[in-house]
Amino acid sequence: MSRGFLILLPCLLGSSLHALDFPSTPPTEPKAAAKAFHVLDGFEMQLIAAEPLVTDPVAMTYDEDGRAFVCEMNDYPYTDKDRHKHAQENPTDAPIGRVRLLTDTDGDGVFDKATVFADALSWPTGAACWKGGIFVCATPDIWYLKDTNGDGIADVRQKVFTGFKKLNVQAVMNNPIWGLDHRIYIAGGSNGGEIQRVPGSESVMTMPKDFKPLPIKRNDFSFDPSTGDVRLESGGARFGQTFDDWGNRFLCNIRNPCQHVVLPYRYLARNPYLVIPSALNDCAEAGDQLPVYRTSPPEPWRDFRAKRWVNEGSTLPKSELVGAGVVTSSSGITVYRGDAYPPEYRDFAFVADVAGNLFYRMKLVPDGVTFKAVQVDGKKNFCTSDDLWFRPVNFVNAPDGCLHICDMYREVIEHPWSIPDDIHASLDLLRGRDRGRIWRLAPRAAPHPSGTPPLKRIVSGVLRDVWPTSKLSQVSTNELVTLLDHPNAWHRETAQRLLFERRDQAAVEPLRAMVKRSKTPQGMVGALHGLSHMSAMTAKTLDEAISTDNPFVMEAVAQLYEPFVNELKIMAHFGGGYTYPPFDLLASHEMDRVRMKALFSIRTLSGVYWTKCMRGAANKIPVSSWYQTMFLCIAGERANGLLVPLLYETDSLSRPGMEQLIPELAGQVAARGNKSTLAVVVTALSKPDFPPHLRSLILQKMMPHMTRLSISLTAVSGNQITNDRLQELGTRALQVLGSPASSEEKMDAVVSVTAFSSPEDAFTVLQSLLAPAQTQELQLAALEAFSSYRELSVADILLESWHSLTPALRDKAITILLSRTDRIAKLLDAIEAKKILPAQLSAAARATLARQKTSAQAERIAKLIGHGGSSNRKEVVERYAKVLSESDAGTPARKETAI
Repeated sequence: MSRGFLILLPCLLGSSLHALDFPSTPPTEPKAAAKAFHVLDGFEMQLIAAEPLVTDPVAMTYDEDGRAFVCEMNDYPYTDKDRHKHAQENPTDAPIGRVRLLTDTDGDGVFDKATVFADALSWPTGAACWKGGIFVCATPDIWYLKDTNGDGIADVRQKVFTGFKKLNVQAVMNNPIWGLDHRIYIAGGSNGGEIQRVPGSESVMTMPKDFKPLPIKRNDFSFDPSTGDVRLESGGARFGQTFDDWGNRFLCNIRNPCQHVVLPYRYLARNPYLVIPSALNDCAEAGDQLPVYRTSPPEPWRDFRAKRWVNEGSTLPKSELVGAGVVTSSSGITVYRGDAYPPEYRDFAFVADVAGNLFYRMKLVPDGVTFKAVQVDGKKNFCTSDDLWFRPVNFVNAPDGCLHICDMYREVIEHPWSIPDDIHASLDLLRGRDRGRIWRLAPRAAPHPSGTPPLKRIVSGVLRDVWPTSKLSQVSTNELVTLLDHPNAWHRETAQRLLFERRDQAAVEPLRAMVKRSKTPQGMVGALHGLSHMSAMTAKTLDEAISTDNPFVMEAVAQLYEPFVNELKIMAHFGGGYTYPPFDLLASHEMDRVRMKALFSIRTLSGVYWTKCMRGAANKIPVSSWYQTMFLCIAGERANGLLVPLLYETDSLSRPGMEQLIPELAGQVAARGNKSTLAVVVTALSKPDFPPHLRSLILQKMMPHMTRLSISLTAVSGNQITNDRLQELGTRALQVLGSPASSEEKMDAVVSVTAFSSPEDAFTVLQSLLAPAQTQELQLAALEAFSSYRELSVADILLESWHSLTPALRDKAITILLSRTDRIAKLLDAIEAKKILPAQLSAAARATLARQKTSAQAERIAKLIGHGGSSNRKEVVERYAKVLSESDAGTPARKETAI
């Protein structure tokens, strides 16, 4: 028996054999806490709010008058330790979260007044401003809260959406933020649920009459607060999201510090036949061994837990098997977009590691249509604290041009489900519920010519330079338009939101003037989106914007053309015909990002012009790129209109990138099973001069769909000449497999045999490729080929070859055997005859067998291999508990013997 098991046993039994006692660390009082920080580049952490003004802050937003709405998650991680249920929903946890309204009444940059704006909220994790109030994410609901009498307390309290699962407290929806497109984006977490409207919500927003509950799984979502329109977005990370100046959205997910949302869900959903591994790109290195450089000591209980799991041979992520020093809790990702720091900081994304008492920065470097997030501080993190209670969870770009940091300030921040019961029993996860801090990350102190400190100038002086009051709610429409050029993102975004709320037609001409005379590309992009959402955009304005040739502006223009992209408007705008110069320019632009956004728009085109634009875009496709995936998504059901001409153009077949694009297009065509189109494709593939390797790649993408649809490529052409050529290809492939040809030639031949030879001829040669003398590459190719057949005899061949297959090949063979019910019966026969041992089946294979629903078959499976579990935990615990209960079990000698 292992020592580790003896340590873990009290947890398994649900009661401690000995009480664990971990030392507790006292909190640092607010005024002394700043001394515990180590910050790079001469920056400093300045305290701007602390208990009792604020407790447990996890997110905050500033309204148009500079007031801060802070979400206080006092119910993290539960409200009652004894009643909280492990690994299941906890809807009865008392809603004791709050939103606090903080105000700086004397303008010194420090909050001095607080009111409880709203209480009795469940898991509040973010707020977004709208028409004098705020939307608040408070799982399982989204609320609209507003103070109409000026007392700092919400007297309007309307639930607008509900249906989100109250499951994992660290996987709830969170951080609503405004996008350039005037929608509020919400990080969806991973708990799932079904978004439902709530009766009475029409008092806040105009809800669609046909609103249907929207299932949400591993997605983010957004909604238009003016119309109530809700749509799913790509995402599904844990806590935090952010935009850059150009509308690129970034997420973070535990051990994935920076993920860029590359492919929008609304476009991917239109093409169900396009399977992609992820719509997100890990811009930063991700994984379970990413180092962090904390200056705080590791918590004793974390060290204890890690050593226990190591002793047990745990398969948990490696970051859980050490007490400290690695990324375990990425949260609050925020791209700095203010004007108080040096200009180079505008390319940095800041991410917190809550468990490590620190946060760090990464430089965002463009990389095609996505980014790389590069660590720039070597073996240091931008801000660390010696205080174990410092728990940075989130950031906000504030009115003063700085980042403000939400510090939850807890002794233990861990999720209770990740702590063994006996350790959990000895920890107080609620210690610090009455504390919390908000910090300003202030830049290096450099004197201003006027003698006023730079931060004070940012808080008050800059505001006075732009308008006579710091309250944007009181400025004119023209002044709001002017603010779209402001260097601080908070000013631009607040002005853009207020313009959207007011819908003042007096803004139209100033916005058009801003497009022509903007000092910054950010101002021009903001003006373009403002016109679009006031329904005042014209193709002429877009044409004027595109003439600037600024790539960021061209990105925005490419996407904003979408409402104008249909044949009638194009013909009206350009006097007839199918020539549309801006789209020809955008779809074939040198920058991947511009072409990508153009694809979003031209998807709604039809006819010859769509094909012309897509062909121009295809000529610029990089090898193995995100852009190619989006191209395929937009091609969709019209992929045949792109594929067929490419197959018949010799020059296209050899063009860079086509070896990746053409097979993918062929797979999209095959997925739809249109036999007349397939006949044209097959005719092209049968040409004697068609490149053999490209043919093989195309067939690899087509054959799984042909199997699914029970379509034979040799039966779709209806042309004898083509059929003769296909038969010849099959015969030649059989010959290659029987010859001493190169491995590459044989790999191509395997695919051709599968596509163009009869099963009888193919099976003999494919079975010979399973022999041990063949390379594993060829053996896997042969197994892949067998997976494309429905014949029952495939099972006999695989079982006959079983004894000579390696473990990896056996796993593949089992997958094929489990793919059809009649083959499962053959597999069970082999197990019963002891030709295959249950121990040779993977856990996944046993679980698949255990899910069989036919009662007779299920009974047989249970008899042969059990119920799919790897062990009987209860029996193991009882057996070892009996050992420990023996009279001498507590003596050192007996313990060593047991170990």
